Amino acid sequence: MSKVYFSTWNGEFVNNIGAPAEEWKESAYNLPAQYDSHRESKAFIGWDGVALFDEDVDVIRLAMEYAAQYQEYSEACGRCAPGRWGGRILYDQLDKIARGEGSVADLDHLKEIGKSMQITSKCEIGKTVPNPIIDLMKHFEDVFMECIN
Repeated sequence: MSKVYFSTWNGEFVNNIGAPAEEWKESAYNLPAQYDSHRESKAFIGWDGVALFDEDVDVIRLAMEYAAQYQEYSEACGRCAPGRWGGRILYDQLDKIARGEGSVADLDHLKEIGKSMQITSKCEIGKTVPNPIIDLMKHFEDVFMECIN
């Protein structure tokens, strides 16, 4: 079990936003709270969701870097447009927002592309890759809006 600031990992919802660290609830999952022997993890993100171990994580950059890694290391089958190009669109929109050049329409487009990937992708990778991004947009909408405004 891991103490988390926020988590949507594998369908479990843990929200300790605003609570003192000593009162944080634990996740039922043994998430990797330590990156290596020298560093603690700040966040964990993947197809099953997201877990934040630190309240100072830049959630927009986290989502953007995750989308970038999907582009670089994707093992998606490549047989459908959502799997092939959806991740690139997610990355481009998140990058635009992170640079302070985004708009509310970009946030809406992100949600639309993510949902489209979940519904229309042929493989499970394409279907699940938007999950943590959608979770972050939903639960940290104020952070995204602050960056946009």
